[in-house]
Amino acid sequence: MLRVEGLRAVNWNAPNLAAAERFYTEVLGATVARRHQVGGRDVVRLRLGALTIGLFDAAAGPAPGVPHHTLAMAWPADQAAVVQALATAGVAVEGTRPHGDGPGFSVYITDPLGNRLELSWDPPGAPPG
Repeated sequence: MLRVEGLRAVNWNAPNLAAAERFYTEVLGATVARRHQVGGRDVVRLRLGALTIGLFDAAAGPAPGVPHHTLAMAWPADQAAVVQALATAGVAVEGTRPHGDGPGFSVYITDPLGNRLELSWDPPGAPPG
């Protein structure tokens, strides 16, 4: 059984990454949690309470797979078992990725409404991937 524990993050394209970061930090009080690259794109992860907002640099056009929403999942640490459970439920898995060196991982799917979802798991106490 797959069970959602909560909303972890929302991820958006930012045609002007600096302006978007300024808005969320200076107007809404977010803090910068991390800067990194995903698929060759600069990404800024901002924290607003328990929520993370991922801003993907879209100056050259939208980032593939963005926007998407990340759900924190309660499931076993076995990625293959999760992919199989989704397939058994008739859900197509569009991709997976490890969180750093693992053992956390994400599985990407699309819901029946067309929303791209990242189903994410990390062991207790580990920082979210």
